Amino acid sequence: MVNLFSPPSYIQLYAECIDDSLPKFKPDNWIVKDRWYKIKHFAESLNTDGLAVTITNKQGEVIEPSSTMSSFKETRFKIHSICLN
Repeated sequence: MVNLFSPPSYIQLYAECIDDSLPKFKPDNWIVKDRWYKIKHFAESLNTDGLAVTITNKQGEVIEPSSTMSSFKETRFKIHSICLN
């Protein structure tokens, strides 16, 4: 089982892409450097240390690199938090 970590409702997290280099496989969807994405949640990475981050596009749809992956390595992003009132 993979643990999911979602931010509390009063905090909005954004991921600013700092590394858009392509992986060894050809992804279906990919991220763009310097673009900001809304974070849906974090999860434990299955094949590496650290966390995986699940992001959404402007329409709120999850961006999935491929049909078998739904998250990106957190090291590809700078995380920003905004406290909502």
